[in-house]
Amino acid sequence: MASEEEKRKIARQFFTRATQAESKQNWDYAVEMWQNAVKLVPDNQEFRLHLRLAQRQKHGNSGKGTKSMTVRSLRSKAKKASSKEEWAETDIIAEQGLNLNPWDAGLLAEVARSCFERGFHNMAAINYNWAVEQDKENIDLMKKLAESLEIQAKYKEAITIWERIHKLDPMDSNARSKVTQLHAETVMDRGGYEDAEDTKSVKQEQKSAYDDFDPGASKSGQPEVGPGMSAEADLKRAIRKNPETVEPYLKLASYYRSNKQLEQAAETLKEGMQVSGDPKVRELYEDVSLDLNRHNYELARAEAAADPDDEITKDNVKALKIELMKQEISVLSSRVETYPRDNKLKFELAKRLYQIKQYEKAIPLLQKASADNRISAEVGVLLGKCFIAVKKANLAISSLTKALPSIDTHDQPEIFCDTHYLLGQLFEAKKDLAKAEEHYNEVIGLDYEYRDALQRLEKIQGAEGEE
Repeated sequence: MASEEEKRKIARQFFTRATQAESKQNWDYAVEMWQNAVKLVPDNQEFRLHLRLAQRQKHGNSGKGTKSMTVRSLRSKAKKASSKEEWAETDIIAEQGLNLNPWDAGLLAEVARSCFERGFHNMAAINYNWAVEQDKENIDLMKKLAESLEIQAKYKEAITIWERIHKLDPMDSNARSKVTQLHAETVMDRGGYEDAEDTKSVKQEQKSAYDDFDPGASKSGQPEVGPGMSAEADLKRAIRKNPETVEPYLKLASYYRSNKQLEQAAETLKEGMQVSGDPKVRELYEDVSLDLNRHNYELARAEAAADPDDEITKDNVKALKIELMKQEISVLSSRVETYPRDNKLKFELAKRLYQIKQYEKAIPLLQKASADNRISAEVGVLLGKCFIAVKKANLAISSLTKALPSIDTHDQPEIFCDTHYLLGQLFEAKKDLAKAEEHYNEVIGLDYEYRDALQRLEKIQGAEGEE
């Protein structure tokens, strides 16, 4: 296997060939050479940008590209590789699809995710941005773009994206929380705390949060850390100076949260709640508490995976999972009451209720959430599953059939296959084999290996042949 240095050397040779091809406007060969370079050095921003430019030039900068079954098939394969966390394979497949249509939002998103998961955060942000340009109201893509910007400490750009999300969905409580959090992160970054290797490396020209520092104020007799030398100490002083002002609590909690000190963040926000009656502070506290419990759950899962025979760790995982689910349901139930027009919150609550088999409670939430066209497909499918669980086959068929036109086979292949598969099962149970066959055909037409759809189809066709 070639070393990293050898790979980069070979990639530079492809670079030379690609630029020569571009000078002659031989875009097919240029794309091939840039793609070879990207495969060898996937984190090289220059190679990736040139590749995308060449792909677009190849299609005359039309903004359209090729729309074909091949593009759909590659998008589906990329998603499948992504679901298995095969990031290099996801990247290669998605780039093959982008050769055919470099403006395809779904493929750009797959490249972005494969970059993000491998730590190429700037390339992830660039590709997510290209995807958002093609799908301007896709909130999920915007959130991933904002996350890619935040992890690079590009807080102002991330705030802009979250504000766009808030305009598109004013009831998105997470967008409100993120804007508040990132404004605090911006303040911290201006102080130089984020990039300082030690407290003495903090930007000295910035004013501290506690301008009236008194070097003799320490009661312990030990030298107190001075202003500008520690973000945590500065913010604690700001709280002592203005204990009735909630902003320092929020900034300190944000500092802790960004440094993965979730217990301290939760405790700080708990103190902030006592100072302010603002429900947004309570929501931030709930969010951090959920993050903390999710973190503990993932730690327990990792511990159990390391020792599969340890029954105590298995029991601990189960207990933490139940506790986390209860907390999520409690928080979501409260927010559904606070934001009654937020259908996404209803959907999220219904998903949790479905997981614990409280179908009767999930159904009315889903019926109300179905009014939101942005999530109508997912809502309709889950509603259908709830009706199946309570043995209302006709209602399930109605709900799943209504959901079908809203399902984008390009971006939602799993939901498409799942819906047709469920309908196939329902019609098969009703002995309507013609309709069952029709739905199973839709499934294998998109994913030949989806569950046992092929076997069910062959069984039906065999029965028809015998008749």
